[in-house]
Amino acid sequence: MLEGDLNAPRHGLGLSDDAVAEIAFDHVFHLAAGFALRPEANELDRINVGGTRALITWLRARGFAGVFHYVSSIAAAGDHRGLVREDELDLGQTLHHPYHRSKYDAEQLVRGLEQLRWRIYRPSAVVGDSRTGYMIRSDGSYFLFSMARRLSRLPAWVPVINPRPGALNMVPVDFVAAALDALAHAPGWDGRTFHIVDPDPPSMLETFNMLSALAGGPRMVWTPDPQPSRPGLARLLSPVVALRDRVLAAVGVPVAAWKASNFEVSFATDNIDAALAGTGLRCPPQREYLAQLWDYWAHNLDPDRRS
Repeated sequence: MLEGDLNAPRHGLGLSDDAVAEIAFDHVFHLAAGFALRPEANELDRINVGGTRALITWLRARGFAGVFHYVSSIAAAGDHRGLVREDELDLGQTLHHPYHRSKYDAEQLVRGLEQLRWRIYRPSAVVGDSRTGYMIRSDGSYFLFSMARRLSRLPAWVPVINPRPGALNMVPVDFVAAALDALAHAPGWDGRTFHIVDPDPPSMLETFNMLSALAGGPRMVWTPDPQPSRPGLARLLSPVVALRDRVLAAVGVPVAAWKASNFEVSFATDNIDAALAGTGLRCPPQREYLAQLWDYWAHNLDPDRRS
């Protein structure tokens, strides 16, 4: 592993010639990226797109003849509703958040390479180790953990409304690492994209209820139709929608993160299923590892925990 600086393309990405002189690269994994809910102007474009371009330029200057492995994100799907196939990118989606745009643009850059072998990987929301729960940060999917913890202060009989339909697709970091290793060395897959995702995620309501059971809190019982067909129902729900942001903030969910999420998209896994056939690797179902994630989060990452 080499440590450099994607913001220093004119200085060889901070990688000295001496540091890499004795290394014969067969594979390069580009995982470095920036993410911020409220990024500074052009920050994510500079890091995620400009940094990818700079690394490609650096590799070409050294005559790299191996495989360039670019780790993208399902965020490239933007607000698309419905199925996304692995080798699809431009689906007419809107890219509301700068992070979504930066991952989409970086993928376009990699896909346009003609003299460099490449493979692209799109993980969903990466969470802790499925065996130990270990994780170094608590953002993304972990906002749902904070919601379950704070709502556990209510009596268990209080019904909770699920504010969003769809599923929260998340994947344990140990599976992501093992899948990347296997996919990188599977022959015949250059120029292809892989969804490293949960192929059959439970609904948001089901995921929350599993977490709430661990927290000892109430259950979600209903998901409102986001586009109600009955006359007057949309007007009836408008006060609920108006209160949503305040309630989310109260239960530990940043509104910017909520609005940047897309729970109504699903991801085909034909490529990854074929490439991993016979390896025994699979994304474990949430029910097999949520307890481990919860235990580690509750003792180490929960911002409201008692020190």
